[in-house]
Amino acid sequence: MRHFYFRLILGIVWLAAALFCITGADLPFAALYAALGILFL
Repeated sequence: MRHFYFRLILGIVWLAAALFCITGADLPFAALYAALGILFL
């Protein structure tokens, strides 16, 4: 069950990083972080 929580938390962190990059207009990294977040979730 720890694996599930680990992936869930990291997925949320990556998606939050993607949102932060979108606000800073850093679109290539936002796309990378969004992809990582989706893969973790």
